[in-house]
Amino acid sequence: MEETSRVGMGRALVLFFKNYFNFHGRSTRREYWFMFLWYAIFVVLAFVYFGTVLIQILAHNKTGFSPNLLVALGLPLIIFVLVAFAVLIPWVALQVRRYRDAGISVWWLLATYLLPLLLTRTDIFGVSDTMSNVLSTIALALEIANWVIAAQPSKPRETEELS
Repeated sequence: MEETSRVGMGRALVLFFKNYFNFHGRSTRREYWFMFLWYAIFVVLAFVYFGTVLIQILAHNKTGFSPNLLVALGLPLIIFVLVAFAVLIPWVALQVRRYRDAGISVWWLLATYLLPLLLTRTDIFGVSDTMSNVLSTIALALEIANWVIAAQPSKPRETEELS
């Protein structure tokens, strides 16, 4: 594994795609959080673009639908979805390496990353509103736990055997 202790934003992006399918090894906090920042910037820019285009089109069109809407949103939306799917595998790989670097078993990733996805899909299970709120609160707590784990400092290399 390359030395990544002083990773910057550009290096984090390079390492992210270089380690696309790398579920072994470790990733530092800087590598993780700079990549998190890259993705957050991408998402914010996408939502600003989509919101601006929608507001402009809806302001000029009383019916709410226009062929211009499809043209202005179609290709950017396809690009956004493709990028989201393209970064899914390397994002999970980065999280696995980050958990390992923090000395946390990667099995906790299932609890803090996948379980919240299931808990927030209560409409599938037909649960009551009260239970849905409880499950959403548990999901939020697990997501916060995921961020806390990602913020943990690197552990010494002898904890490498954790999986």
